[in-house]
Amino acid sequence: MRIRYRRLVFPAAAALLIAVLASGCGGGGSSTPSGNQGGVDVTATISGNMVSISAHTDRSDIAKVWAEVTGVASPVSLAGSGQDWSASVAVTAQANTVVTVKVYAQDSLGNVLGPGITQVKTGEFGTQPTVMGTVVNRDDNKPVAGATVTLGGQTTATDASGRFVMTGFLAGTTLEGVITKSGFAEARFTVNVTEGTVDVGRVTLTATQDLPPPAPVFP
Repeated sequence: MRIRYRRLVFPAAAALLIAVLASGCGGGGSSTPSGNQGGVDVTATISGNMVSISAHTDRSDIAKVWAEVTGVASPVSLAGSGQDWSASVAVTAQANTVVTVKVYAQDSLGNVLGPGITQVKTGEFGTQPTVMGTVVNRDDNKPVAGATVTLGGQTTATDASGRFVMTGFLAGTTLEGVITKSGFAEARFTVNVTEGTVDVGRVTLTATQDLPPPAPVFP
């Protein structure tokens, strides 16, 4: 009588192979995250000594964003909402100096994201004399965005925080600035330009009264 082992051996081997494959493929182990895990992507450019910062967060429930910048003593607040924020700031640095920008974000629950980090480099002549200031509405002291600032032959616009930064002036000169915006009366300021940065502070705009005066009321 002949005994056939093939029908017994091959199924057993197949079962063993399936068991080995199952043990090797199951379990779903942890993966190592890659890329920027800070949740903040940042880019920056420099012109003269003015650094422009743009930040994008991976979340929309952001309450505030700020930056630490080489050559700036205090943290810089970025303006914006949701995922996109920006700011401009004047730095004090020598020629061919690397300026590091670190941006942090805080959500509505107080959790801090970041920092997102980038670097820019000053030019051959380093930073130049700079004038900065903030334009506000006289009625409520709120910032006026989009106001036109003209100073020393240059023109710029205020950002969402009402701030303006202008650079490239000649130290030792006295300049008169003009600020205009539709719906407001023109405002002027005078600044003595020195080495480094001069902050002219708050400049107020007064809203024009386009409506006719109320009709008199007689007793």
